[in-house]
Amino acid sequence: MEKKQKDTRKKKNTNKKFGNRKNTKMASTSQKKLNIHHRKHHHMNKMPIRKGDFVIVITGPYKGVKGRVLKAFPQTQRVIVEKVNFIKKHTRPTQQNPQGAIIEKEAPIHVSNVMLFNEKLNEVTKAVYKTVGKNRVRIDKKTGDEI
Repeated sequence: MEKKQKDTRKKKNTNKKFGNRKNTKMASTSQKKLNIHHRKHHHMNKMPIRKGDFVIVITGPYKGVKGRVLKAFPQTQRVIVEKVNFIKKHTRPTQQNPQGAIIEKEAPIHVSNVMLFNEKLNEVTKAVYKTVGKNRVRIDKKTGDEI
């Protein structure tokens, strides 16, 4: 009987995604966006618009629409403005809603697509910070009123 020779060829790595590393988890895109180093050096948490501000959309299909900011996401630089950027969300049937439904709700838009709006002057403006005593106060650049 002949002895079988051992296969000395290298086995091909089937895990092509990570090369030779096995069981390695890659960071998701949202985690990459919120990388601490990135946030520190690119001021991703600073945003001129806050929740409750009255804004006007300056670009996109909703251009010219005015509304209040319902929610702000400083880390991703996005805001949700009332009556702007509606999406249809399909919900599953639940006990409260056995039929399921298609709900229309506002989706976030980038903060660069909106601008602070002054209702008194009826024109766009910017927010400026001034120190009053020990506090920093947001002030309307055109009128000097506190926001």
